[in-house]
Amino acid sequence: MNCITDSERNVVAYLHNMMIIDLQQEKVLGLVLGNCVFGLKKEPIGKLFNNVFRHLNGEIIALLDEEKLNSHPTKPIEKTFIIAAWRILNNVQNHTCIWIEENKKWNKDGLLFFLQQEK
Repeated sequence: MNCITDSERNVVAYLHNMMIIDLQQEKVLGLVLGNCVFGLKKEPIGKLFNNVFRHLNGEIIALLDEEKLNSHPTKPIEKTFIIAAWRILNNVQNHTCIWIEENKKWNKDGLLFFLQQEK
């Protein structure tokens, strides 16, 4: 699993099999499909490229770090994650992500905020 960190390099989630996972809550928060990032909304909230999660406005919302957590979820937990990921995937209606201009500025809200926003 790869760590996902905020602007202060605090781990906020993990990326495992393209699922964005909050291990403290044992919950799937979003998915990465291609390079598009999805949460609860029907359309992308941003993109992942060059190990940087970016909001649609180009601002940085998180970083993808190297693999730091060597353990993987146990099979029952991973099955729960996959079911939750399918729920998110079934909600996606617009999977075309717009071109995003890179911006060096950090968004004040961060990845978790955007993943949990509903439209």
